[in-house]
Amino acid sequence: MIVLKVIFVDAENVGLKPLDDINVSVLDKVLVFSNDETVKKHCELEMYHFLGGYPQNSNQADFYIIASLARLLSQMTVREISMTEIMLYSKDQSLLHAFRFQCELVGANSTFPLEEDIGDNVVNIKKSNSPEKQLLSLLHTPKTSTELQSILPLSKSDFTRVINDLIKSKRISRVPNKSKYWMRSASA
Repeated sequence: MIVLKVIFVDAENVGLKPLDDINVSVLDKVLVFSNDETVKKHCELEMYHFLGGYPQNSNQADFYIIASLARLLSQMTVREISMTEIMLYSKDQSLLHAFRFQCELVGANSTFPLEEDIGDNVVNIKKSNSPEKQLLSLLHTPKTSTELQSILPLSKSDFTRVINDLIKSKRISRVPNKSKYWMRSASA
């Protein structure tokens, strides 16, 4: 008998779209992690709890999400945990694994509504010939380096090499006014 949902949204990874699709009651808690002002304003309108202000370095939102989950779980009784469904909206495989592990440690009911999308992306990527083509195929919409790294089956050094090669050849560039996001250049 699940009574309460606690929904974690990695808005750094998935943006605002999942927030529009979430069906919550007044009893549910929605925690949205982002440093973006647009996301913050949306959260205020929807009465979601916005968690920002963390450093802009790599994986800082992920660390904050896991720390918040661990804090929440440590404050709940066994009975409360059994009556709660904990959800994570993210496509970041590393974050999904860490989140699932924390929930399994205490026997929490956890779901990952966007997890199926990851498998679809991986299958599509394996059909591409080169890492450069794989990365370019993912940039039909702007994405952060973190998003790209979580989807691409490349080591960090290979990923960096591919990004640098695409920058030098002017096939990708930063999104104006959103320097964390990459996009295909018009010539790509």
